[in-house]
Amino acid sequence: MAFYAEFRGAPVEARARAVQLAIRKAEQSTGLKYPQDLLVRPLRPNDLGNLGGTWETLSVGTTLSELHNLALANNTWLVVYGIHLNRTIANEAATAADRPVEWRVNRSMAVEDIQRFQIARAGRTSREWTINMIPTFINKSGWVDDPIIVGENENITTSLVAQTASTLDGRAYAILGDIVEKRGLVINP
Repeated sequence: MAFYAEFRGAPVEARARAVQLAIRKAEQSTGLKYPQDLLVRPLRPNDLGNLGGTWETLSVGTTLSELHNLALANNTWLVVYGIHLNRTIANEAATAADRPVEWRVNRSMAVEDIQRFQIARAGRTSREWTINMIPTFINKSGWVDDPIIVGENENITTSLVAQTASTLDGRAYAILGDIVEKRGLVINP
């Protein structure tokens, strides 16, 4: 496994293979056909239980700190192929009076403190990525050449490990992935 600073070459090919495999699994499980009955769309925060359409602000410690722990819905397959860490949002001043209220939150953690991202599928660690180099990438996103597929009704747990215990703003990170699902489950813009 390697992290790539640009979404081209190996990570693009790996994502395409993983999405095709997820589509095949969905077709076999449901009897539905792609693209008539199934669709592929970007992962959204609410797909992993984050209500309100944003990633949650969370406390991160020096041991595994759980971000999400839920079972995927029926007729839904998840492909995770990267993570985004936005240093600018994490480090901006939290108390500026001219900022809207939603900007005045605890931003005491530097994104550079985040060391690892772990994905457990069905209770077993499936991937553990060292991600401390991502904030140095130009677009602040890192893509892998070994995406993970989580199947319908399968439990997924995502966790972070940091150098120092602190709070990470929900707008400072994003899990990069795709959802393969039955058409009509989510209204797409």
